[in-house]
Amino acid sequence: MDLETPEEAERLDTLNAYAKLADKAIDSNATQDIPMDIEAVCSASSTRMRANPKALKFVVHSLSRCAIALPMKSPIYATVTGLLTCGSEAFAKDLASRVIETVGKELDTYLRAGKPSPARRALRFLACLTDCRVVSAESMADLLIELLEAALFEFTDANRSERGVHCRGVFLGDVALSAIPWVAKALNEREPEQVSRICQLAEKIEGAWEASKWRGVAPANKSRCVSCFSELLGVFFFLRENGWIVPTDVICRPQDLFPQLSHGGLALPLPSTAVPAHSKLSRYSSPRFRMMFVNLPQEQRLSSKGKNAMDTDQDGDLPDEKTPAEQTPKSSNGSQEVPSSSLNNDEEGQKSAHEDVENRIPKEENINIKNEEDVASHNEPNGTGDMENMQKRQVSADPSNVPDRQVANTSDGDAPKAMNDQNKVTPSHDDAEDETEMTDLGTERTPVVRYILRCYIADVIDNFGENHALAAQRLLMLPMFREQSGEIVESVFSQMCATPEPCFPPVYFGTLFVDLCRVKETRLPTNLLTAVNTMFQEAGDMDPETFDRLAEWFAFHLSNFGYKWNWSDWALYADADMVDKFPYRALFCKDVLRRCIRLSYFERITGIVPTEMSFFFPSRPGTGDRSRFKPEINDELMKIVTGRGKQEAAFVKQRLAELIPAFVPVGREDEKEKVENNATLERLAALIRAILQAGCRTMSHFDIVSERYEGILREMSMKGGHYAKRLVTLEVVTFWKDVHIRKVYVLDKLRARGIIDGQAIIDSCLAIERVSEKLGRVESLGYKEVEVNLSDSGCWELIRLVLSRSVSREEVARTELERVSQMAAAANEGETENMGSMLQQAKRRVEKAKNEVAELVLVTLRRLFGVCSMLLAATQIDSDDVAMGRGNERELPGFGGKPIWYWRCTGMMRELARKHARHITIVIDQLDNDTRDNRDCHRVLWESFETIKEIEASGMLSRVW
Repeated sequence: MDLETPEEAERLDTLNAYAKLADKAIDSNATQDIPMDIEAVCSASSTRMRANPKALKFVVHSLSRCAIALPMKSPIYATVTGLLTCGSEAFAKDLASRVIETVGKELDTYLRAGKPSPARRALRFLACLTDCRVVSAESMADLLIELLEAALFEFTDANRSERGVHCRGVFLGDVALSAIPWVAKALNEREPEQVSRICQLAEKIEGAWEASKWRGVAPANKSRCVSCFSELLGVFFFLRENGWIVPTDVICRPQDLFPQLSHGGLALPLPSTAVPAHSKLSRYSSPRFRMMFVNLPQEQRLSSKGKNAMDTDQDGDLPDEKTPAEQTPKSSNGSQEVPSSSLNNDEEGQKSAHEDVENRIPKEENINIKNEEDVASHNEPNGTGDMENMQKRQVSADPSNVPDRQVANTSDGDAPKAMNDQNKVTPSHDDAEDETEMTDLGTERTPVVRYILRCYIADVIDNFGENHALAAQRLLMLPMFREQSGEIVESVFSQMCATPEPCFPPVYFGTLFVDLCRVKETRLPTNLLTAVNTMFQEAGDMDPETFDRLAEWFAFHLSNFGYKWNWSDWALYADADMVDKFPYRALFCKDVLRRCIRLSYFERITGIVPTEMSFFFPSRPGTGDRSRFKPEINDELMKIVTGRGKQEAAFVKQRLAELIPAFVPVGREDEKEKVENNATLERLAALIRAILQAGCRTMSHFDIVSERYEGILREMSMKGGHYAKRLVTLEVVTFWKDVHIRKVYVLDKLRARGIIDGQAIIDSCLAIERVSEKLGRVESLGYKEVEVNLSDSGCWELIRLVLSRSVSREEVARTELERVSQMAAAANEGETENMGSMLQQAKRRVEKAKNEVAELVLVTLRRLFGVCSMLLAATQIDSDDVAMGRGNERELPGFGGKPIWYWRCTGMMRELARKHARHITIVIDQLDNDTRDNRDCHRVLWESFETIKEIEASGMLSRVW
């Protein structure tokens, strides 16, 4: 048991008191008690600091830590700081200076690291301190101007990229303008001239931003997503036009209840903060985008009217009202079909699941923060605005009191036991109209209110990344808004689809939606239904990576609710004519079904969906394709590889030589080396076929057999070079073409054992060849076969896996280099030489890993440009008579009427560039030389290359913070 020192105990007590500040009053809907809570904590803190001067550092730490970790309560913590520092106490000025200095250092750290989310929260607290007259309005305005001037420089004068805008400009501008709603009124009253300067800078930034291009990072085209920075600029100008007034029910202002804060206050200047300079190694988070699946712009709502019954309105309206019998149609296999609304649960199931969550939440008296990390997981308060409709519910401040994340079991796809699948409630047409009205409530809110609501939602999602159950509770208990479930749905999807990589793994967002749908008394499942309908109807508007994430999420979501869905609606597209007419909707159906089968099993899914959907089913998983095997050779080898004991390598080689001899024609002794090489390839192909057949029953069987002959396979593969590795990869791909999971597993194992490499796997994914019946040989594929292969999502999943494995090895090498560097810095004189050698080895490993990733990126882009050029020449889809297509190409990721294979290939080009911006910088010149001929032949490939160069010059991080 760890023993706490008295000083540590006092620090934790102070932190705990500040983390829980005003929570009980807020959750009990007693907003009139908030001033008393503030006065109580101020009195207790003053008493402690007078009795023990060391307590001052605990108060400083608690205020700065809680204000950033619990940003909805920033005005409350700023009010406490103002009350503690506006009197004549000896510690007043020291306390104010230390708080300002601590938060300023945090802000500086986040700016240097390129992390916008925590930087916004730190600046928000400084804005609240300015409103409480702890920080001078002049210095706060100077800081905002400095950030905006730096952002404007990146937009206009830096000239790092002639084609796009540097991420640094968006990052700095977003951080600065995000604090305006919390400090606009104070700045306008005290520093009107500075506010005029801020407005001028914002106008210039807006002009530069509107002229910029962000074709490579948007998760969808402009009809499905909107830039958050564009919305923030709109919020800023809306505030200016309305006198900088923010409704008090969205940003609490407890400082207005204390007259001493409006007249007194130290108004200390902020410490001089220089915006960190940019360097070649600096990287910044990608611009954020908001997915529009529920709250569509008004013009899109109007344009969506009048569609036929098959094309659901973009805002998710349901078809005309039906009778109860029509609302629950029978599938063709005789089972009752549960409609789309089964994203929700029956009342009893909701109640049971909700009570289960409630039982896991400790009461107020059990709340105790054990360490400062617990503050980030402490429940977000409900705010201090209008709380008349608040539910009386207390959420734990300590995530250690809540069991570990209960991720839904997706192995068999069974729904949770708390659900009752036989009593699903179907939203009627009236419900759909009600939902539309509720959705319209979101559009009727002012831009300021919508922006602040989205900030609060993003804060909850970020702060509860380790506890999805509490995140769901807090999202549904957000204050001062009559209906926010549509905003919640869009915010979660926006973070899920963030490029290049979201801040949390996909399972977090999936389990968060599952929790949200299990809570009673919420319309969120109906809004989720609207979102699914929208993403299905407009699937072609998505970037391919976004498309795959949404299909993966929906399959996961269905697996948690027994795969209940209105499959009969999708069965309409299970026809060749409909696939030609709506290729992207059909692709979404197909990909979701395939992922459902992976999460469950073939017979279960085929027993649930209508038989018409069999059009989209993959082939029934088998034990591999042996149609090309030669029985006389394969049967003999099977006796070796399936034997009880391990055969010696020499014996296996001898037997292979006997079965596949190398005959050198008489008089052609000069071709002996070539003949032997061909024989080696044939023997390698025969051996890998036998191993695949011997290990086809289970993955464990393959592990045992492949490990037994790992040395021989590696030796023959190394001898045959890249062609041999590609041959092995194509053999595996052909053998397991109908079982994606087994194919991925086998290739990953062979790569880990050094038999094949990542380049060979990528070649097989983008191949224009396949293995022939003749051992060691390949044959060309037809154009249609290549297009079908490139349209399959499995091929792109495999490419992502190969690259992610290489990136992971580079990260491991960099971590090891940091560890060795620290050891070398602390080494004594006798250890210097040894540590220097270790440091050089670690550097070489990092360089090797970095070059490996860069080479894979270059190879993949080369193959993509090459295969696109070949297919474009064959189909001539980029001819002059498709001028509209070129125009849409500039508004990526819209596909402009191009086929799926083209959409997939160009989407992967953008994905590689934004995920591997550092490595693109290394290979961009080589890529330019290698692909110039292909681009000269096809203008649309020039567009893709220009997009890659825009991303390369943007200084983008590979993950969204």
